[in-house]
Amino acid sequence: MMNRTKITIGLYYLLYLVVYIGWLFHGSATPWILGYSKQHFGFLLIMLIPFMLPILFVRPITPSLMMIFKQGMFLVSLLYLFLAAYYYYTRTYKFDPFLQMPPPDISAEYGSSTNYRILILGGSTSTDYHNFLGDKLLEAYPNIKVEIINGARMWWTSKHSLIAYSTMYDLYDPDLVIIMHGINDLIRSCVGSAYSLGEYKEDYSHYYGAAINGAQPPNFVKYLFGRYLGAVQDNWYSSLRVSAADYSVERFKSLKSFQINIERLVKRIKSDGADVILVTQPSLYKPDLSSQESAALDFPRAFCMDRRDFFRMTYPSLESMRIAMQAFNDLIRYIGEQTGVYLVDADPIFEKSLRNFVDDVHYTKLGNEELSNIIYQVIKRANLISEKGV
Repeated sequence: MMNRTKITIGLYYLLYLVVYIGWLFHGSATPWILGYSKQHFGFLLIMLIPFMLPILFVRPITPSLMMIFKQGMFLVSLLYLFLAAYYYYTRTYKFDPFLQMPPPDISAEYGSSTNYRILILGGSTSTDYHNFLGDKLLEAYPNIKVEIINGARMWWTSKHSLIAYSTMYDLYDPDLVIIMHGINDLIRSCVGSAYSLGEYKEDYSHYYGAAINGAQPPNFVKYLFGRYLGAVQDNWYSSLRVSAADYSVERFKSLKSFQINIERLVKRIKSDGADVILVTQPSLYKPDLSSQESAALDFPRAFCMDRRDFFRMTYPSLESMRIAMQAFNDLIRYIGEQTGVYLVDADPIFEKSLRNFVDDVHYTKLGNEELSNIIYQVIKRANLISEKGV
């Protein structure tokens, strides 16, 4: 009996040691000690506890303790079944059937006595700079009532903006439409990620983004511990399983759809008689990144990790992302030239530092102010508001 117990305990230690070593093979993006972040180092300390468990079971278990254990497990099982049933019965994941993320309610921003109306289209990177732009226009044109309608939405791509404008925003009759897209269309090229299902489709129907839980509802265990289970899974032997790879531009198939969507959007807006400003999207991607800047870049892993092979997960390198973003911005420049609309080439003149960026493409307060100033200068030089404003 004693020999069998020793063998069982030995096998337990051997198996758990293999599991535990897997978490040692992880390199954190923000190292604190021994190459690990504070969170992962704390996790490593907590996961030492299972090494102590066999000590508790070496002593013989009395019938009374076994009865208490069985009763406890029965009660826990009943509680789990009740909570799981409640979860599956009540859980809903609401999303817009056409746009995934519901469009912003812009009715309050719309006024009938406006002299000049500006509509902003884009993803989450376009949701904040309009406040600074409004202040600059108010100061420059005190006698003209300029109205800015922010029609941008997090997760939105050029296709979302095309649908939203064609079915809703055109009714607001804007005088000027400012469009900035890029990164959200880029990540639609990524298949096998946590936000996509199946192979790439040109209409982006493979990529659910914020609506992924509606397409693939998480089970109860994932609902309870998904955040932690995901981190444990991704960090396990991550130095051996997970790696960045250099992707060619051809790998980013959404470039074609991006061009079609932007061209159709521009054509539709121009046919309504409005002016268009296309903006190249500034990003933090650059050849000479500092360690702090590299640590702030998480889009490749967060949105482009190919998880189809558990033992070999890859994501585009930062250099691949830089080249891809350059290709998307080059398309914006090309479309601007071909269609004759106004171009704000913000990316090359936007300071690429943590002064302006909080991550790959989202801007600090100073960054949003700088972006608004770059756009304002083009509006002013083109004399757009003075021509139509009064």
